[in-house]
Amino acid sequence: MKNITIFVTILIVFCVTPIHPVIFFNYFCNNLVPECPAYSPQPGATTQDVPGYQENLALLQARAAAAFLTANANWQTFLAKIEMAEVQVDYKELSNILKKTFLEIEKAEGIFAKITEASHQYQMNPRQIEKLKSFDYKWFCAKWNLNQTAMSEVECYLSTGDILGLPNRFQEQLAAIKTKLKGFRQSVERNEPDINAMYEINQSLLTMSIYGQYAAMVFREVRFQ
Repeated sequence: MKNITIFVTILIVFCVTPIHPVIFFNYFCNNLVPECPAYSPQPGATTQDVPGYQENLALLQARAAAAFLTANANWQTFLAKIEMAEVQVDYKELSNILKKTFLEIEKAEGIFAKITEASHQYQMNPRQIEKLKSFDYKWFCAKWNLNQTAMSEVECYLSTGDILGLPNRFQEQLAAIKTKLKGFRQSVERNEPDINAMYEINQSLLTMSIYGQYAAMVFREVRFQ
Protein backbone atom coordinates (compact mmCIF):
# COMPACT_ATOMS: atom_id res chain seq x y z
CA MET A 1 0.00 0.00 0.00
CA LYS A 2 1.34 3.37 -0.95
CA ASN A 3 1.40 5.71 2.06
CA ILE A 4 1.92 9.45 1.87
CA THR A 5 2.31 11.39 5.10
CA ILE A 6 0.53 14.71 4.91
CA PHE A 7 0.21 17.64 7.25
CA VAL A 8 -3.54 17.71 7.00
CA THR A 9 -5.52 20.84 6.39
CA ILE A 10 -8.70 21.15 4.39
CA LEU A 11 -6.64 22.16 1.38
CA ILE A 12 -5.51 18.57 0.88
CA VAL A 13 -8.23 16.44 2.41
CA PHE A 14 -10.91 18.29 0.46
CA CYS A 15 -9.16 18.74 -2.86
CA VAL A 16 -10.80 18.79 -6.27
CA THR A 17 -7.85 17.17 -8.01
CA PRO A 18 -7.62 13.38 -7.53
CA ILE A 19 -4.77 12.53 -5.16
CA HIS A 20 -3.34 9.47 -3.52
CA PRO A 21 -4.83 8.38 -0.18
CA VAL A 22 -3.25 10.27 2.69
CA ILE A 23 -2.25 9.49 6.25
CA PHE A 24 -3.69 11.97 8.68
CA PHE A 25 -1.11 14.04 10.48
CA ASN A 26 -0.48 11.80 13.46
CA TYR A 27 2.87 10.14 14.00
CA PHE A 28 1.53 6.58 14.12
CA CYS A 29 -1.83 6.91 12.40
CA ASN A 30 -2.60 4.37 9.69
CA ASN A 31 -6.10 5.48 8.77
CA LEU A 32 -6.20 6.18 5.03
CA VAL A 33 -8.79 8.54 3.72
CA PRO A 34 -9.70 8.99 0.06
CA GLU A 35 -9.83 12.37 -1.57
CA CYS A 36 -13.04 14.39 -1.74
CA PRO A 37 -13.85 17.74 -3.39
CA ALA A 38 -13.91 21.03 -1.56
CA TYR A 39 -12.25 23.36 -4.02
CA SER A 40 -13.12 24.27 -7.56
CA PRO A 41 -10.73 26.36 -9.65
CA GLN A 42 -11.85 29.80 -10.69
CA PRO A 43 -12.75 29.89 -14.38
CA GLY A 44 -9.59 29.52 -16.40
CA ALA A 45 -7.34 29.30 -13.34
CA THR A 46 -4.76 26.52 -13.05
CA THR A 47 -1.83 25.91 -10.75
CA GLN A 48 0.40 27.15 -13.57
CA ASP A 49 -1.23 30.56 -13.11
CA VAL A 50 0.12 30.88 -9.57
CA PRO A 51 3.28 33.01 -9.64
CA GLY A 52 6.57 31.41 -8.75
CA TYR A 53 5.94 27.68 -9.01
CA GLN A 54 4.25 24.92 -10.99
CA GLU A 55 3.20 22.53 -8.21
CA ASN A 56 -0.36 21.72 -7.21
CA LEU A 57 -1.70 22.07 -3.69
CA ALA A 58 -1.52 18.37 -2.93
CA LEU A 59 2.17 18.21 -3.74
CA LEU A 60 2.88 21.34 -1.72
CA GLN A 61 1.05 19.91 1.26
CA ALA A 62 3.05 16.70 1.01
CA ARG A 63 6.31 18.63 0.88
CA ALA A 64 5.32 20.79 3.86
CA ALA A 65 4.40 17.68 5.81
CA ALA A 66 7.65 15.95 4.98
CA ALA A 67 9.70 18.97 6.03
CA PHE A 68 7.83 19.41 9.32
CA LEU A 69 7.97 15.73 10.21
CA THR A 70 11.67 15.56 9.35
CA ALA A 71 12.28 18.58 11.58
CA ASN A 72 10.32 16.94 14.37
CA ALA A 73 12.26 13.70 13.95
CA ASN A 74 15.52 15.65 14.23
CA TRP A 75 14.20 17.40 17.32
CA GLN A 76 13.29 14.10 18.95
CA THR A 77 16.82 12.87 18.23
CA PHE A 78 18.13 15.98 19.94
CA LEU A 79 15.95 15.33 23.00
CA ALA A 80 17.21 11.76 23.18
CA LYS A 81 20.79 13.05 23.17
CA ILE A 82 19.94 15.57 25.90
CA GLU A 83 18.51 12.78 28.07
CA MET A 84 21.90 11.08 27.88
CA ALA A 85 23.83 14.30 28.54
CA GLU A 86 24.85 13.33 32.08
CA VAL A 87 26.46 10.18 30.69
CA GLN A 88 27.87 11.50 27.43
CA VAL A 89 27.42 14.83 25.66
CA ASP A 90 28.80 16.15 22.37
CA TYR A 91 27.75 19.78 21.99
CA LYS A 92 29.01 19.95 18.41
CA GLU A 93 26.79 17.02 17.49
CA LEU A 94 23.84 18.63 19.27
CA SER A 95 24.42 21.86 17.36
CA ASN A 96 24.47 20.01 14.05
CA ILE A 97 21.17 18.29 14.86
CA LEU A 98 19.61 21.66 15.68
CA LYS A 99 20.90 23.08 12.42
CA LYS A 100 19.16 20.30 10.51
CA THR A 101 15.98 20.93 12.50
CA PHE A 102 16.16 24.65 11.72
CA LEU A 103 16.58 24.09 7.99
CA GLU A 104 13.59 21.76 7.79
CA ILE A 105 11.43 24.18 9.79
CA GLU A 106 12.49 26.96 7.43
CA LYS A 107 11.61 24.79 4.45
CA ALA A 108 8.16 23.96 5.85
CA GLU A 109 7.49 27.63 6.59
CA GLY A 110 8.31 28.60 3.01
CA ILE A 111 6.07 25.89 1.57
CA PHE A 112 3.13 26.93 3.76
CA ALA A 113 3.57 30.47 2.40
CA LYS A 114 3.25 29.04 -1.11
CA ILE A 115 0.15 27.09 -0.09
CA THR A 116 -1.50 30.25 1.22
CA GLU A 117 -0.62 32.09 -1.98
CA ALA A 118 -1.94 29.29 -4.17
CA SER A 119 -5.14 28.89 -2.20
CA HIS A 120 -6.32 32.35 -3.17
CA GLN A 121 -6.57 31.06 -6.74
CA TYR A 122 -9.37 28.69 -5.72
CA GLN A 123 -12.97 29.08 -4.65
CA MET A 124 -14.39 27.23 -1.66
CA ASN A 125 -17.09 24.63 -2.19
CA PRO A 126 -20.10 26.07 -0.28
CA ARG A 127 -21.52 22.63 0.53
CA GLN A 128 -18.35 21.53 2.30
CA ILE A 129 -18.03 24.85 4.10
CA GLU A 130 -21.57 24.51 5.43
CA LYS A 131 -20.75 21.03 6.72
CA LEU A 132 -17.87 22.45 8.74
CA LYS A 133 -20.01 25.32 10.05
CA SER A 134 -22.80 23.02 11.24
CA PHE A 135 -20.50 20.32 12.64
CA ASP A 136 -20.99 19.50 16.34
CA TYR A 137 -17.48 20.15 17.62
CA LYS A 138 -18.32 19.77 21.32
CA TRP A 139 -19.89 16.35 20.72
CA PHE A 140 -16.86 15.31 18.70
CA CYS A 141 -14.45 16.51 21.38
CA ALA A 142 -16.30 14.49 24.02
CA LYS A 143 -16.59 11.44 21.78
CA TRP A 144 -12.82 11.20 21.31
CA ASN A 145 -11.85 12.64 24.72
CA LEU A 146 -9.83 15.39 23.03
CA ASN A 147 -8.07 18.30 24.69
CA GLN A 148 -10.83 20.91 24.96
CA THR A 149 -8.56 23.94 24.69
CA ALA A 150 -6.87 22.74 21.52
CA MET A 151 -10.14 21.59 19.98
CA SER A 152 -11.76 24.94 20.75
CA GLU A 153 -9.06 26.75 18.82
CA VAL A 154 -9.43 24.43 15.85
CA GLU A 155 -13.19 24.99 16.05
CA CYS A 156 -12.70 28.76 15.90
CA TYR A 157 -11.29 28.38 12.40
CA LEU A 158 -13.38 25.58 10.94
CA SER A 159 -16.77 26.51 12.40
CA THR A 160 -16.57 29.93 10.74
CA GLY A 161 -15.44 28.56 7.40
CA ASP A 162 -11.98 30.10 7.80
CA ILE A 163 -10.28 27.39 5.80
CA LEU A 164 -7.03 29.30 5.35
CA GLY A 165 -6.81 30.07 9.05
CA LEU A 166 -5.02 26.87 10.02
CA PRO A 167 -2.28 26.90 7.37
CA ASN A 168 -1.75 30.59 8.12
CA ARG A 169 -1.43 29.73 11.80
CA PHE A 170 1.00 26.92 11.04
CA GLN A 171 3.14 29.31 9.02
CA GLU A 172 3.23 31.79 11.91
CA GLN A 173 4.06 29.06 14.41
CA LEU A 174 6.91 27.80 12.24
CA ALA A 175 8.35 31.31 12.01
CA ALA A 176 8.26 31.61 15.82
CA ILE A 177 9.83 28.18 16.29
CA LYS A 178 12.58 29.09 13.86
CA THR A 179 13.45 32.20 15.89
CA LYS A 180 13.50 30.20 19.13
CA LEU A 181 15.65 27.50 17.56
CA LYS A 182 18.22 30.03 16.43
CA GLY A 183 18.68 31.39 19.94
CA PHE A 184 18.59 27.96 21.51
CA ARG A 185 21.29 26.64 19.20
CA GLN A 186 23.53 29.52 20.24
CA SER A 187 23.13 28.50 23.87
CA VAL A 188 24.05 24.91 22.98
CA GLU A 189 27.14 26.10 21.16
CA ARG A 190 28.17 27.85 24.39
CA ASN A 191 27.79 24.48 26.11
CA GLU A 192 24.99 25.99 28.20
CA PRO A 193 21.67 24.76 26.76
CA ASP A 194 18.74 27.01 27.69
CA ILE A 195 16.40 24.40 29.14
CA ASN A 196 13.44 26.78 29.32
CA ALA A 197 13.83 27.56 25.62
CA MET A 198 13.99 23.83 24.93
CA TYR A 199 10.68 23.34 26.73
CA GLU A 200 9.10 26.18 24.73
CA ILE A 201 10.22 24.73 21.40
CA ASN A 202 9.03 21.27 22.34
CA GLN A 203 5.64 22.66 23.40
CA SER A 204 5.29 24.56 20.12
CA LEU A 205 6.02 21.44 18.05
CA LEU A 206 3.55 19.41 20.12
CA THR A 207 0.90 22.11 19.65
CA MET A 208 1.29 22.09 15.88
CA SER A 209 1.06 18.32 15.87
CA ILE A 210 -2.13 18.16 17.91
CA TYR A 211 -3.85 20.93 15.93
CA GLY A 212 -3.05 19.12 12.70
CA GLN A 213 -4.39 15.86 14.08
CA TYR A 214 -7.61 17.37 15.45
CA ALA A 215 -8.35 19.18 12.20
CA ALA A 216 -7.70 15.96 10.30
CA MET A 217 -10.08 14.05 12.56
CA VAL A 218 -12.82 16.60 11.91
CA PHE A 219 -12.25 16.46 8.14
CA ARG A 220 -12.49 12.69 8.21
CA GLU A 221 -15.75 12.80 10.16
CA VAL A 222 -17.22 15.40 7.81
CA ARG A 223 -16.00 13.43 4.80
CA PHE A 224 -18.17 10.45 5.68
CA GLN A 225 -21.29 12.35 6.73
